Amino acid sequence: MAKSWRTVAADLALAGSAIGIAIVAAEALGPLIARRLASPPAVTFYEESWRTVHFDPVIGYRLSGAPSRFLRYCDGRLEFEGVLRGNNHGFPDRDDFELARADGSRTRVVVFGDSFSAGQYLAVSWPDRIEDLARESDRGLETLNLSVDGGGLANWWSILHRWALPGRLEADLAVFAVFPGDLDRHFSLSDHRDTDRHLFARVPSWDPRTYPQTPDDARDVLGPLAGFVVDRPTYEAALRGEISASVAALEEPPPRFGTFLLTRLRRLLRSSDTRASDPDRHCSRSEWEPAQLRLVEEIDRDLDALGLRRIVVFIGAREDVVREPACDPVKERDFAERIHAEFFDGREMFSNLDAASRSALFFPVDGHWNQRGSDAFAGYLHARLGVLLPGGPVAAQSTSDGLRD
Repeated sequence: MAKSWRTVAADLALAGSAIGIAIVAAEALGPLIARRLASPPAVTFYEESWRTVHFDPVIGYRLSGAPSRFLRYCDGRLEFEGVLRGNNHGFPDRDDFELARADGSRTRVVVFGDSFSAGQYLAVSWPDRIEDLARESDRGLETLNLSVDGGGLANWWSILHRWALPGRLEADLAVFAVFPGDLDRHFSLSDHRDTDRHLFARVPSWDPRTYPQTPDDARDVLGPLAGFVVDRPTYEAALRGEISASVAALEEPPPRFGTFLLTRLRRLLRSSDTRASDPDRHCSRSEWEPAQLRLVEEIDRDLDALGLRRIVVFIGAREDVVREPACDPVKERDFAERIHAEFFDGREMFSNLDAASRSALFFPVDGHWNQRGSDAFAGYLHARLGVLLPGGPVAAQSTSDGLRD
């Protein structure tokens, strides 16, 4: 027997009420569920780093000789602890050095890189490990680590053009250790003085005339990232895992439940489909900008003026290293060609390892390699330097290997 219109209307009203109640309940309880399901934010603590991290118009920020411990939590677990400390020029090298060569028999290798090369979250960075390996093999080799954690192309240009060239740096080879995105990084700066947060910024321009020149200029562009500058007792408490209040301060407002589910679904679809649908993807998706290329051209001229030969070695991202197919470092190779450098794909160091062994060379959550991974890279590059730089200083050798004098 067909329902009357009154019965149908009542059923529709009941269904509508049920849907409305479900929507209200989802919006009320959903954010709590989303917060429970979402990963805790990554957070870094710096111990009294106001003594250590100081804005510098040439480097981006200078590291003083006062050591500052720092630690990072990811997904609520301690991922690593390191020590920030600079040498006599404010760079993350464990040794002091001068621009002039002190010992004419030692080969000097200048390193330009980012956090992977600064490596102060590790006990020993890969440039320092290469020195150790050279010492073990009775080779005279000195690495000058000019890397900037968080920096890239613009900082490398500034250090080379505004510091190394005017100071007539004496060295034999420049190594550019390039991570995906490094070539698109504008001038990066930081300062931990008079603040309780990790302040960091990248100037949104390739024009060096726009780069900050004073601490006050820097303050106009610096902003807080997920890090806290704390005193020693607070740092020790964070080291024991007492970070809940600080982490809560970094959390965004809980997302609407529907938005949260859609975001998670999109991530799953991207992670599963991107590699299959785009096996020939480039590691860098951006094109060169004219002002950006002017810095590259000036890097090439400055290296010529200093008589430095050069290599570019590509450092792959963890996700790209562990899972295949790998991206194509087209822009990184082009950078090498533009500065007349030999190019090496550092992912070759993983070629004989399975996915699990590759993954074991990185931290569980943070994207950086761990001490084993950094040491493996040092061994990979040291072997190539042994071929490129046999014996004494490079300047006295033939250029038949393809590197430019």
